[in-house]
Amino acid sequence: MTKNQSSVDSSQEPTSLLPSDPLETFKLFIGNTAEEVERHLGVPAGSIAGIVEDEDNLFLIKLIAVIEPVINDLIRFGFLQPSGGLGGRDRGPELEPTFRELDRLPLMGRPGRLQIANKLNVITSDELQFVHALATLRNSYAHNISSMSQPILDVFRRHRAGNKKLLSVLTLNTVFTDDVDSSGELRFLLLAIWAAVLSGWMGRLHRPAQNIFDALLRLSKPKPGGTDMEERPEG
Repeated sequence: MTKNQSSVDSSQEPTSLLPSDPLETFKLFIGNTAEEVERHLGVPAGSIAGIVEDEDNLFLIKLIAVIEPVINDLIRFGFLQPSGGLGGRDRGPELEPTFRELDRLPLMGRPGRLQIANKLNVITSDELQFVHALATLRNSYAHNISSMSQPILDVFRRHRAGNKKLLSVLTLNTVFTDDVDSSGELRFLLLAIWAAVLSGWMGRLHRPAQNIFDALLRLSKPKPGGTDMEERPEG
């Protein structure tokens, strides 16, 4: 260091908002969305966030178990919009018995809740196909006791044999291959897309509209309510 160079105070250097460990960063992404959905559904803290540690069978069952009540809320939201045809939000309490009947419809099929939500423009066609494909994998565990101990990769590959585009559908067309190398890699992809989709849905219910890529970016932001880490200065 020359006489004209001043020493740098390392305490003033920008610090990252994200952990340096990629796995911890990933868990932060999932945790932020899980906490928002827990608040929305009114379930105890940690009920959803713990999905990262679940065995493959429970992992898939929980992914769909979280999606279903959010779909129900999106249907209510869609019908009660000015364009929904039921007279706006003021009629919500009056129409609740009707909505409870809709809640009993199957998730998939015609008519199914996914199809209704898509017709109301509260979920996209890609999101419909993602949930449908995810539910198909879930059904392999939920309705077949002999599959309960099978790794998720084996279940996926069995279904992929009849649908080479299955991985593309499960990743909203963001992965351009038809296979993965491990159950861990598949779980990582499914969790990332699941969290991004749910974050987008929370946006439609509670925040200004955003697309799926906005949702993916939003997962990297600090938790609402503040954090003890300093924000990175601009520039």
